[in-house]
Amino acid sequence: MNQEDELKKYLGFMRKQRADSIKELKLTLKEVAERRVVETTYNCDDVRDILHDATVNCEATFQSEVMLHSHMNMLLIQQYIAQASKQNVALKGDIRELEDRKRLAEAALFEESLFSSTGHIPELNLKPDPVKAGPSPMETKLKNRVEELEKALLQLKLSTASQKLQTKLDETESNKKALLRLTERVRALESVRDPFFKQTF
Repeated sequence: MNQEDELKKYLGFMRKQRADSIKELKLTLKEVAERRVVETTYNCDDVRDILHDATVNCEATFQSEVMLHSHMNMLLIQQYIAQASKQNVALKGDIRELEDRKRLAEAALFEESLFSSTGHIPELNLKPDPVKAGPSPMETKLKNRVEELEKALLQLKLSTASQKLQTKLDETESNKKALLRLTERVRALESVRDPFFKQTF
């Protein structure tokens, strides 16, 4: 499904919601009229009281309907965010554009053209495609963990190599000491042997 089809599906749904909201407001006014407008004549205070009653009831209905639409849009945006997250795409909206009168007029014209019988649909300037985002938090966490393990492995290798080197040095030092002791014994033996040979010969 392309972007235009997705917009048409959404706008069709919202047009139905608007029609339902208008119907709710009409029912609210009808209920107030049936309950309050029972006399043939009214003075100014009566009219004001009736209008106030209608305003309060319509305001409650309007607020409920607007809140419903807001929550519906929030659920739809959550769906888009979830889909984008799976594709590793970051979505970022420009809230200021929602109050741009020119853009709102373009959107209204686009909607009317979609559901009109003329067949001509104006171009709706869409924002550029979202840019690929960086790694997700989970990927970043895994990457950091891998780097930590690689560093730990390198330190372990260096530590092992250092221990082996130290062992070799210890062995060399031990061999050196053994050689020195052996040399000293040989010299001692030679010092004992020389007088013996002198006495013999």
